[in-house]
Amino acid sequence: KKSILDESREKQLLWTGDMLSRIHSRYYDESLSEEERNKVSVPSILKQMRKSVFSSEPRAAKFLLSGLVPLHKQNYSADYGNSPRPHVVRYAEELGATIVSNVTNDLTHVVAARDGTDKILRARHIPGAAIVGVSWLMECYWSCSLRDITPHILGAPPLLIQQPKAEQRRILLVGSDSSEDEDEDEDFIASFEREMAS
Repeated sequence: KKSILDESREKQLLWTGDMLSRIHSRYYDESLSEEERNKVSVPSILKQMRKSVFSSEPRAAKFLLSGLVPLHKQNYSADYGNSPRPHVVRYAEELGATIVSNVTNDLTHVVAARDGTDKILRARHIPGAAIVGVSWLMECYWSCSLRDITPHILGAPPLLIQQPKAEQRRILLVGSDSSEDEDEDEDFIASFEREMAS
């Protein structure tokens, strides 16, 4: 029986093998000229790979951190001088996410240390906002790929995003504009729906 440590190491080896394969493919891409290839480096390829993790999503990734980093340290600016960004902030931004400090309707993820904070309770009402543990962000970062959130969800799964209902369209048949025909159509539709329901 494998231990959790063995499983974790195996997973990391699989991610590393996948990353090396993707780096190799990008470096030796036939569409690159020799001059372009000379400008490419492994760190630059890794940076591109990481940046594309969340940018490939249909919605722009907006993360709210809860219980991980004090608010005054989440937004990096020149005011902090040489002090480094907290790791979790740097990882999220390098993967293409934007760190926000408040719950907004376009929030995509709350990366949290624990469930039940005020931010999480407000975020649970935002359709599509997933509340996940920091382990999910670490997996995405170290694998340079979007990982499944399911094993990392804290509490209930996110509310589904409601898709706008398609406009209902009526088909007008040529020469069939009398109200009598419409009544027959509505009767047919009603009886068909009853039949389908039973």
